[in-house]
Amino acid sequence: MVKIVKAMSVFALGVIFCAAAFGQAQVASMFSRDNCVKVREGKGAEYAAYLTDVVLKLSRVRVDAGEVALLTVAPAGRSAGCDYHLVSTYNGSPPELASREKTEADMKKAGITMSLDAMRAKRDELSFLVGTNIWRWQERVGKMSKGSYLRLNYFKIQAGQTGEWVRMESTGWKPLAEAALKENPGYAWRAATLTMPGGANLPHNGIPSSFSK
Repeated sequence: MVKIVKAMSVFALGVIFCAAAFGQAQVASMFSRDNCVKVREGKGAEYAAYLTDVVLKLSRVRVDAGEVALLTVAPAGRSAGCDYHLVSTYNGSPPELASREKTEADMKKAGITMSLDAMRAKRDELSFLVGTNIWRWQERVGKMSKGSYLRLNYFKIQAGQTGEWVRMESTGWKPLAEAALKENPGYAWRAATLTMPGGANLPHNGIPSSFSK
């Protein structure tokens, strides 16, 4: 399966993320938590405003992760699995979700005046969570920026072949990505493998992705 998404907002937060996630420094064991969100029927404009006024304001004050909001361009419509991908990237395994106290403190710092319960109620009124995937970054080239279009290629890696798939991406596609970056400074490329959920019945467990303006 191929999916095209657009980076609506990109926040490179904290020294670790600025230096490593969107740059060239190689830091072992980087992971992303990808929340697939579906907007409720007729709520697209309201959700876009909620994303800007609440979700992204909260993202700006969370310095332990890099936050990216991605809008699905294709496929689109009722049959599309996700309307948005809300992605947080960490240097190391993703931490536990923030406690109520931590979230309320972050909201106050971000200047969000509504209560946490009201924020959650508004979120659930406008959208619902389809699912959460945890991805491990195996290789990366270049730096993504706001307004970039991202092509996601979903692969099903055969059982026991993950290492070989990563080797193929590292020795085959990565050099091509590095050459593309020289031609286009706005280009970026990633290869990631699915950490959670797991199981042989998953439709995909590997994603090479490329970004460009």
